[in-house]
Amino acid sequence: MSKLFPRLFSPVRLRGHTLGNRIVFEAHTANMASDGVPGDRHIAYYAERAIGSALL
Repeated sequence: MSKLFPRLFSPVRLRGHTLGNRIVFEAHTANMASDGVPGDRHIAYYAERAIGSALL
């Protein structure tokens, strides 16, 4: 555990929800949509980022 960030991997409550840790993955454009609609490739992209409990 980092001495600089001792609570990084601990749960936190936010607006009535308990989040498993304090690691987040911010929204961005992945340029994978087809005609502006996300498809299977886009969904798989975000699913891979969720492995390991990074929050979206």
